[in-house]
Amino acid sequence: MTWEDDDNMVMSWIMNSVQPQIASTITYYTTAKEMWEFLRQTYSQNKNVSKILQVEEELHNLRQVNQDLSQYFATVKATYERLKFLRPPCKSCYKSHFEPTMVAKFLAGLSPEYAAAKDQMLTGSEIPNLSDAYNRLSRLAISLSQPANVMPASALAVGGGRGQGTTYSARGIGIGRGTGGRGRFQCTYCGKMGHLEDRCWDKHGRPSSVTWSSILYVTGE
Repeated sequence: MTWEDDDNMVMSWIMNSVQPQIASTITYYTTAKEMWEFLRQTYSQNKNVSKILQVEEELHNLRQVNQDLSQYFATVKATYERLKFLRPPCKSCYKSHFEPTMVAKFLAGLSPEYAAAKDQMLTGSEIPNLSDAYNRLSRLAISLSQPANVMPASALAVGGGRGQGTTYSARGIGIGRGTGGRGRFQCTYCGKMGHLEDRCWDKHGRPSSVTWSSILYVTGE
C-alpha cells in the first residue's frame, strides 16, 4: 500500500466521521493533513465562543421560506447538532431547555400555512419533541397538498347532501351556512379535517359510546 493509499484511507475516515454539512466544507482538500488542519482551526475549543455565537445567529435567522418541510427540518436539526457539539448540554438541561428550544425554533420558522398547527402545538399541555412535531406536520402537509374543494365523507354526511358547507368548533361538529368548507378545523395529529387534536380518535381512541345528539352542536336551526 502506497502513501497515497494510506492518505486516502485517512481522508475517508475523516469524511465519514463528521456531519454531512461539515463534510461538504472539506470535500475539496486533497490531503488528510489539510482536512485535519481546517477542522482543528474551525472547531478548536479556543474558538468556541465565536462559533457558538455564529451558530446561534444562524438559528435565529432560519426560516422555511421556499424549502419543503423535510429540507427545513433537516436544516434546523443539523444546525442544532452543531450547537450541541460546540456547547454540549447536560442530560437534564437537554430535556428541560435544549430540546424544547429546538422545537420552538423549528415551529417559529415554519411557513404561514402551518400557523394553526404551530399554535396548537405551542399552546398544548406538552410541547412535542422535534421528531413528533415533524411527523404531525408531515401528515398535515399531505392533506394541504390535496385539492381544497375535496370534502371528507363525514362532512358530506353531516351536511345532509344539501350543498351546505360545514363549520366546526372545538366542542365537536357543527352545521353552518358557509360554502366550500370555509373555516374548517384540521387536526395536527392525524391531518384529517373536522376536528382538533384534543378530539382526535386516532390519538385518544374512539369513545365507547357516541351518539350524534351528544356530539352535534346545532348553530341555530
